[in-house]
Amino acid sequence: MKKFLNKKTIAVILVCGLLVLGVALRGRERPVAVLEVTPEKTDVIKSISASGTITSIDVADLSFASGGKITKIYVEKGDSVSKGALLAQVFNSPDYQTIQAAKDSRDVAQRDLDLYIEQYNTNRDAVGGSDEYTIGVRRLQELLSRAEATYEAQAAGIQNTYIYAPFEATIIDVLKEEGEIAVPGSTVIKVADLSNLVFEASIDQEDFGLLKEGHRVSITLDAYPDAGMEGVIEDIPLYADSVTNEFTLKIKVLAGKETQVLLGMSGDVDIVLAEEKDVQALLFDSIFSDSGGNYVWVMDDTNKVGKKYVEIGLEGDIYTEIKTDLSDTKLVVPSDNDIELKEGISVKVTER
Repeated sequence: MKKFLNKKTIAVILVCGLLVLGVALRGRERPVAVLEVTPEKTDVIKSISASGTITSIDVADLSFASGGKITKIYVEKGDSVSKGALLAQVFNSPDYQTIQAAKDSRDVAQRDLDLYIEQYNTNRDAVGGSDEYTIGVRRLQELLSRAEATYEAQAAGIQNTYIYAPFEATIIDVLKEEGEIAVPGSTVIKVADLSNLVFEASIDQEDFGLLKEGHRVSITLDAYPDAGMEGVIEDIPLYADSVTNEFTLKIKVLAGKETQVLLGMSGDVDIVLAEEKDVQALLFDSIFSDSGGNYVWVMDDTNKVGKKYVEIGLEGDIYTEIKTDLSDTKLVVPSDNDIELKEGISVKVTER
């Protein structure tokens, strides 16, 4: 009598067949596509690039502390002024009335003292004797001192009706005209020291620790894309911006004669932090790392790949210095970012 296989036996046979087929197919897997890379003798440069604008070490928006009608503006746009020069004045009637009243009170106190001394210095018995005379003089002197202090305070306040140059500067702009009403705190004149121009850029905290005073940098302004100029880091900031957490770096501009550098011009700065010349190097994306350190992929004579751990030097913007001798080795990288290499797998070098 003919016997038939049961369902369980058939299932076992099918699974075994699939396993055998899988092993066979695995042995026939296509090699993974890779690209060959070659170490280069080149310069490895590590730098910082940042955008920014031209400003000045000394720049100010000047305004009156006291409002009123502008009676005189003594400067024009483009003028050069010395520190302390009078630039403009405004008339404020209450201020002038107050100082005049204080002056009158001081003058009255002075006259009272002078008259008392004139009348009683030689006739002290008329006021009760020398002690009483001395007391009277002191009282009038105290009144005069108070009146003088009040006048001086008011006179100092009248300075609020004047604008003086805070430093040697160039008049960048005059925003008001004579006869206009000035509001306290509203900019009337803009000044800047054009002999101390700086390129101001924001640097993140990761790069900040690499900066040094005296470091020379390259500046390219948008207005002069083909005329680079030099700058120098003269001062390292002591704190970061509380909002952006970045450091505002001011780079002194060493302007060339062929360019006119103006406030507000924008551009980029490149700061070379470190450089190794004519060293063995690979593109940064040809080097990988794991818990064992930095490594490269090496293909052997059987077209299989393995890891070779290497010692690296300066990690530059494009290239990374390789201190391990890589002569007589065939280096490869995955031909596509989605490909993951594993040790021992077969690979095939393709054209870029």
